[in-house]
Amino acid sequence: MNSSRAFRLTLTRRILEISGALSLIAPVAASACSSEVVFDDDEGTSSSSGNGGSTTTTTTGITTTTTTGITTTTTTGVGGSTPWCCNCGQMQTVCIVGPEAGCPPSTEAMAYMQDTCLETCLDLAWVESGPFEQNGQCCYQVSVGCIGRPFVVDRVATRAHAVFGAGSTWCDADLNPSVEDLSADVRAALAAAWLDDALLEHASVAAFARFAMELMAVGAPSGLVEAAHEAALDEVRHARFCFALARAYAGTDVKPAAFPFGGSVEVAADLAAMAASSVIEGCVGETLAAAVAAEQLARATDPAVCAVLAMIAKDEARHAELAWRTVAWALRRGDETVRRAVIDAFDGAIAATRATETNTSGLEAHGRLDASAHRALVMVTLQEVVLPCARALLARDEMATARHDAA
Repeated sequence: MNSSRAFRLTLTRRILEISGALSLIAPVAASACSSEVVFDDDEGTSSSSGNGGSTTTTTTGITTTTTTGITTTTTTGVGGSTPWCCNCGQMQTVCIVGPEAGCPPSTEAMAYMQDTCLETCLDLAWVESGPFEQNGQCCYQVSVGCIGRPFVVDRVATRAHAVFGAGSTWCDADLNPSVEDLSADVRAALAAAWLDDALLEHASVAAFARFAMELMAVGAPSGLVEAAHEAALDEVRHARFCFALARAYAGTDVKPAAFPFGGSVEVAADLAAMAASSVIEGCVGETLAAAVAAEQLARATDPAVCAVLAMIAKDEARHAELAWRTVAWALRRGDETVRRAVIDAFDGAIAATRATETNTSGLEAHGRLDASAHRALVMVTLQEVVLPCARALLARDEMATARHDAA
């Protein structure tokens, strides 16, 4: 069994144990991790080999859909070199050649969209509005989310811009990946990819700070609040190391500009809303982020990159576990409104998750997945980890509610 699959199996078992749903799913996917990624076993959990299959007879409202990718003509540049048009966290205009019957409605448009520019990312995307005609095509406004925990404002992930120049304390980590044999184009692509990750990790610091306040606003136990603050500190470290790798490949210092909070930060004080955002950003987003980092680590060979990815994979797994713990607590405390919000959030996030291609072929040694690996990984993680855990969690909550009503 490869280390990436072992990582996913162990993560599945830990999520099920944390949420109290382990007994509801069998056989349980569980296996010891590779020596490269070691989970903190601070909750007394143990791992054993398993076949990776996951079945349950309990059904919920959770479904998954298979769709094609997305196309857009929007492009951006990182450091003035490599196009990086994923633009995670931004609204984009996406145009398609519609069917003869006319432009499909916004609810059906994703099925007609094919990969072009956005093959450089692996994101959560959804159609906000449209269609409208532009140059004889059917166009839509599409929001592109992020794997991991972005800082979301009005369903759009926000992050700082990059600033190039000497004197950044955000990229002062002592990392020296091997760059001597890399072409200028390859170095530019790697710099762009690691800078994109750095800006997302930087935004996650703000996301966890807000998450801690939201937990306090709904009366969450101290352990969850403490873990949210610890996660924010993890993200500071992730950002610094990703900025350092971007600097190493780009050959110049880089740092985040001032974060665009806009003068205020909205904090949700509603249990159902908090649980739903935890599903989208944590149970789905961070579970996928942990799996991506583990797969990147399994394929990477550069020692500096491997060290960074091992740290990120371990931390992101813990962040994912925090999200599942939070949702399990919210279900125990809340009513049917909370349960419905959780189900809808799982349905929406899973239906919107698209494995689009990443244009990083040949860069695996330096921690970037190629198109086929990236596309396959998100789907297998949804099937092996997210869906079984979500169904078991909701089945456990349904059984607990039935016992309570019977009493």
